[in-house]
Amino acid sequence: MPVAISVAATLAFSGLFALVVVRAPWLGVGKHQRAALVVAVLGIVIATTVVLILMGAPVVFGFAHWDWWPSIVTSYFLAMAHRLVGGPYPFYWTPPWIYFFGSLMPLIAFGAIVALAAGYSVRSYARRASVVIMSVALLLLVGFLAAGVYASAATRGGVPL
Repeated sequence: MPVAISVAATLAFSGLFALVVVRAPWLGVGKHQRAALVVAVLGIVIATTVVLILMGAPVVFGFAHWDWWPSIVTSYFLAMAHRLVGGPYPFYWTPPWIYFFGSLMPLIAFGAIVALAAGYSVRSYARRASVVIMSVALLLLVGFLAAGVYASAATRGGVPL
C-alpha cells in the first residue's frame, strides 16, 4: 500500500507543480514559447537521465541478470515509498545502492509531467518538437505508472523476501 500511495502522491504533486510552472499568471512559462520549450526539453532530459541511471546502476554493480530486474524495480519503488511516506524497506537484504538510486524515482514522473505540460503549451510554436516531446514524456509517464502498479502489486502482502 505505501508504494501505491507514493506513486499517487508523486503523480499528484508533479501535476500540480507542472500546472504552476506552465499556467501560473506570474510565474508560468506557458505564454513564453521559447522558455516553455526549454522547460519541456529540460523535463525530458531529467526524466530520461534518471531512467538511464536506474537501468545502468545494476549493470555497474553486477546485478544485471534478467531474473533480477523485477525485484530491482520493486526495490526502487520501495525505496521511493520509504522516502516519501515512510513505508517499509528491506534494508537487511538489499544492497545500499538500490536505496540510493531508488530515491531518484520521483524525478521520472516529475520530469515527464513537466515536459508534457510545457510541450503542450508550445504546440503552436514548435509543432514537431512538441509532438516528439509529448510522445516521449507520455511514454516515460506510462512506463513509470506501469512499473509502479507492478511494484504495488508485488508488495501488496508485505515486503518480498
